[in-house]
Amino acid sequence: MYIHETPKPVLCKLSSFEQSAVHTVEMAGSTSPQRASSTNAIVWYLIYNSLIISLSGLAVVFWIIGSKRPLLYPVEFGEWLRANPKTGTIIWTACGSVSAAIFLLLLKCCLLLMIRQRAREGATFSTIEGWNRCANEQPLFNTKRLKLSGFTIVNWLVALTLTTAFTTLLTPTNVLVSEGILGDELDYTADEFRDWYNIRGSDNNVPVNKRYLCERMTYTSSTGSVNFPTCPHTDDPIGYISAGVSATQQTLGVDNASVRVIDSLFQGSTGGVLPIGFRGIPAFNNVDFKNWDPSTRYPHFNYTLSQQGLSAEVSCYETLDTPIENKILETLNVTNSADNHNTLQLVEYSIRKDFCIRQDKWVVPSIGVVAHSLCQPDRDIKKYEFYLKPFGKYDNLPKITCTIEPMITNNLVTYSTATGLFTSKIVETIGSSAVPNETIANVNDLLSYSITSWGSGLIDSILSLNTTGDGSGNFTYPVAVESALRGLAEYAGTYSRIYYSAKYNATGRSTVNGTYTTSRVGYHQTQPTALLIVLPMILYLVSIAGWYTYKGLKTGVRIDDDFDPTNSTALVTAAALGASKKGLNLEKFTGLNQYYEMVSGFQSQ
Repeated sequence: MYIHETPKPVLCKLSSFEQSAVHTVEMAGSTSPQRASSTNAIVWYLIYNSLIISLSGLAVVFWIIGSKRPLLYPVEFGEWLRANPKTGTIIWTACGSVSAAIFLLLLKCCLLLMIRQRAREGATFSTIEGWNRCANEQPLFNTKRLKLSGFTIVNWLVALTLTTAFTTLLTPTNVLVSEGILGDELDYTADEFRDWYNIRGSDNNVPVNKRYLCERMTYTSSTGSVNFPTCPHTDDPIGYISAGVSATQQTLGVDNASVRVIDSLFQGSTGGVLPIGFRGIPAFNNVDFKNWDPSTRYPHFNYTLSQQGLSAEVSCYETLDTPIENKILETLNVTNSADNHNTLQLVEYSIRKDFCIRQDKWVVPSIGVVAHSLCQPDRDIKKYEFYLKPFGKYDNLPKITCTIEPMITNNLVTYSTATGLFTSKIVETIGSSAVPNETIANVNDLLSYSITSWGSGLIDSILSLNTTGDGSGNFTYPVAVESALRGLAEYAGTYSRIYYSAKYNATGRSTVNGTYTTSRVGYHQTQPTALLIVLPMILYLVSIAGWYTYKGLKTGVRIDDDFDPTNSTALVTAAALGASKKGLNLEKFTGLNQYYEMVSGFQSQ
């Protein structure tokens, strides 16, 4: 008897993918059919792409403006950043991270829009995995899917580098900002000054404005007050001698040699200029900005001024003898003298040469000195001869003859807060300094004052440079004396300018021009590499956003609001339908029943 038996369905084990798909279908089949709501995709694409393009444009415009003119932070904030570099690094790293995150978020929004549209037609697992990797900024490494792997890897690298690029772009640097400065000073070459200097008294025919007395003088102006000696060789001989030593050290190659004039420090020598700029002698400060607010001052700055100075052309050489003669007039016992070497002598030093006839009496140490004498061969020519002749313990030194011609100079004076030093460099000489011609006489007077109970102070200081290692090993006595005399003449020139500038009725002034440079925190032509890094990435982001938009709009202009591209179940369903090359009709959820039937059919075979 034939018994007909209904065949049982063949049971097969479902893969995890199939289980997810069936679960999704069953859930959808239990839902009553309804029409899904939708949104116009073009509006959202326009919003996201506009924001991406706008922010990209802002980054480029920011760099362009910063390359053309300085973009500076307030001075106080800039100084705070300098004082807190670690905190500043945290701030700019955070700003770069936020900027990169905004760009990546907008790009992700475009991607999700595209997914919501592309999923209507179904998608393969490969495509969905690519979407997922791009949305989460993760790379895919699969040799069987090289194009997709390459795309995700590029996106991943861009996401990693974008923060660094924006941090580099937004991190400020020290920006040098320059401004012209302008002032004036007493002009020794002006006819008005010469006429004022040569005014003579009606009773004795003596110049009434020339410096004669040695005293301390106080000068007060609208910018400050200063009390100074009119004759530094009497009131400050040690400071005066240091000017000669410093000039000699500079000639020998010492970089940190300096000389002080009141409260201003000069490197090497003063160049015979009066420091009238910022951080100079306040009472003589006659320099302001051309365009900036005159009250603006910065803690860190440099400036350069073209100023007038006083110097001398000096040439010294060894000679077999000099015209100096000496005659001991008297030996003086010194109280508490240990031996005869501590006795003093009254000595007459004389010179008779051409028009030079001098007799000077000095009290000198019996152990010896280096005698000096100044001679002006021609009264109509401001050129001098200067002689040095050693006696006693200095007999081993050579006899020196120097020619000295005082000069008015044009100097380039610089100042830097980094060193606190003025540097005066002679750029040209104007000619013999006939008005005033006091500097060389002051040098001669200084040497008289520098003779002490133990010898010659200036000469001893110069000779010490040959034993203390301050020189570069090429010390020669004539060159050292030459440098010292020039430094002394320039130091005397500076005090000459101080004295005559303090005379309220002195006339004749010249313009002083210069450039003031300060360091501010900001942006200006200092980060070209930042744009080279950011620009390709910005262009890449814009092009990818455009590509997402193009691929999404190919499926239409509507977005199904009920489809969530971040939901794994929805993506699995879309992938299943994509694998069967069926469309996913999300407008009617009953369309999922067809997929269920298709899956059941596969199971029954």
